[in-house]
Amino acid sequence: MKILIAGCGYVGLALARRLLPLGHQISGWVSSPASAQTLHQAGLHAIMADLCDAASWKEHQGNYDCLVYCPSTKGGSAADYQRIYVQGLQHALSALHTRASHRVFSTSSTSVYGQEDGSWVDESSPTHPNTETGALLLEAESLVLQSGGSTLRLSAIYGPGRGVLLRRFLDGPTQLPGNPDRFLNQIHRDDAAQALLHFIEHPELPPGIYNLSDDAPATQREIYHWLAQTTSRAMPEFSGQALPSKRGQNHRRISNQKLRLTGWLPRYPSFREGYSDLLRPDSPLTTPPQPPAST
Repeated sequence: MKILIAGCGYVGLALARRLLPLGHQISGWVSSPASAQTLHQAGLHAIMADLCDAASWKEHQGNYDCLVYCPSTKGGSAADYQRIYVQGLQHALSALHTRASHRVFSTSSTSVYGQEDGSWVDESSPTHPNTETGALLLEAESLVLQSGGSTLRLSAIYGPGRGVLLRRFLDGPTQLPGNPDRFLNQIHRDDAAQALLHFIEHPELPPGIYNLSDDAPATQREIYHWLAQTTSRAMPEFSGQALPSKRGQNHRRISNQKLRLTGWLPRYPSFREGYSDLLRPDSPLTTPPQPPAST
């Protein structure tokens, strides 16, 4: 199968590395020479072009059987979300409509939910995002659904080289902002990549919206208490100071039951298993920086 991964970065590259040994022809779309070099080194065909440019899509549309649209704005503005998630996706779907049998998958975010009461949230729950970027993600989701595709709403991604909460703990601040009893929802990068692979390998699965989160939402207090016990470090205090972002007010527990019923199971069912891997001495999050080589 010819597969195009548009936005072949942190999650997309992990997916590509799982697909390649299965005999698929993989093209990864990236925006920088460094990213293109990474794909080449992994044995992948790299497309380096502007994801949001219609002319680029006409040039590289190809004859793909499957599109996985999983770019990142790297914490960008609403204008970036509009350009990358909506405009870029419109160009992609327009270019690929030349092949009626193509299959489309995209990644979105659980930030489209706006619940602040600690309740359980599933795919049937109301979506009232409290950010403009969340509203734009809903617009992008509708494009995928109209094409007959599926969207996976990801919780906060962590994994090798990435772990905001763990990095914050290891850096050792004595006080942390935010509500310590607010629920956080996370997904390990490898479980996210495996979920996308699961859908690609099972064309019989019904298209639609699926939450992609681990089995065990946890509060900040619970996470930091576990980290303190596991690493024999002091438990940080919480200042009570509100987080500046609106997302910091979200307080909900994301259910992954719909996805689990398709046969997908997380390798890291909670932060405990995932963080245990990241706390290994050879982890990029725990390895101290090396001094510069002498000249």
